[in-house]
Amino acid sequence: MIPESDSSSSLSTPPVFVTGSAGHVGANLVRRLLEEGVRIRVLLRHEDNNEGLEGLDVERSYGDLRDLNATRQAITGCQGVYHVAAQISTIEGNRAHRRKIFECNVIGTRNVLQAAREAEAGRVVVTGSFSAVGHDLDNPSAPSDETMPFFPMERTMPYERSKSLVEQECWSAAAAGQDVVVATCCAVVGGADFLPSRLGRTLCDYTNGKLHAYVDGGFEFVAARDIVEVRAKNTSSAASTRLSQISWIFMKRSRASRGRVGGFHPTRCWFFRRWRVLILAGFTQTFPNVSRLAPSAC
Repeated sequence: MIPESDSSSSLSTPPVFVTGSAGHVGANLVRRLLEEGVRIRVLLRHEDNNEGLEGLDVERSYGDLRDLNATRQAITGCQGVYHVAAQISTIEGNRAHRRKIFECNVIGTRNVLQAAREAEAGRVVVTGSFSAVGHDLDNPSAPSDETMPFFPMERTMPYERSKSLVEQECWSAAAAGQDVVVATCCAVVGGADFLPSRLGRTLCDYTNGKLHAYVDGGFEFVAARDIVEVRAKNTSSAASTRLSQISWIFMKRSRASRGRVGGFHPTRCWFFRRWRVLILAGFTQTFPNVSRLAPSAC
């Protein structure tokens, strides 16, 4: 597989390899690296929406991370790896759905690490997820940090479990001597969200008056420009995890802030308590045909 290139940059410098480059974090990372004059090679799938890379000066390789040989070919000749790709999901789903999450996230990461090791491509920076960070079991509302291990003895989503296994793949590789860093973040907001992400789509729906209900509570978030700054600088010590978060914001405050920034009056949204939503979520998972909310990939 010979990479297709739009690049006019010097070929004397090896390219940096980036997976997930058409996604929200990946598209921001590619733009940040290009600002520094870094030569970039990306791995894409023909069937995906790759709008986030249109017009950018990058080398394009096509293949699937689940295919070790394709990953090997794409990474050969690169120096430095940013593994951002992941199959994201917020549902339990059926067996096929869960298998896809496992293969894309866990096996895909294993293949990237192996291909990078064989190609002597240097440091691998893997994008982690806050969902794989543990919490204080005696005080679940207390802040979490990188030192808290993931607790698998309670109900978790397949995506959460897969990202925990991703970190295990990273630490196994690091124990064998590979230079690996896990850069973990929570919800990401910001530009270059072309797909868009689930959070980006929700914000767009709210702005356009299509969001008619929300749940109480809040979420942790980080600005896209800040998380890619952390990755681009790449200064963490080997075999380490770095967690990035800007703030916790409540949904009610988020709605009001978006109205002020966007210059419009927030539309009326129904407010639901979490316990009601949990009952509804359980119903839609148990009876997807009745609810017409069959599990699907995100």
